[in-house]
Amino acid sequence: MICTTTTKTTTVHGKKKIVKQTRCTTRLVSSPVKFTASAAKATLSRGRVIYATGTASASRLRLRTRRAVRPGRYTLTLTSHHQTTRQTITIT
Repeated sequence: MICTTTTKTTTVHGKKKIVKQTRCTTRLVSSPVKFTASAAKATLSRGRVIYATGTASASRLRLRTRRAVRPGRYTLTLTSHHQTTRQTITIT
């Protein structure tokens, strides 16, 4: 899963604002992809509800769903050696 960040102008509460959005798409990549955390625990959540759990190694993120993952914003959390990294992603 490759996440890309885009910036677009949108209307929020009746005013135009520049909003940074993260969109996740699945695609093949010709070069190796490295994650900053090796052998990390991964969770995909929204609020306090966990939708998927798994692991992130040096080259792969594997998630197993616990419940249906609908389109929307989620938080991907990677935990490794007392370090936690959180990234907001959008699934379309």
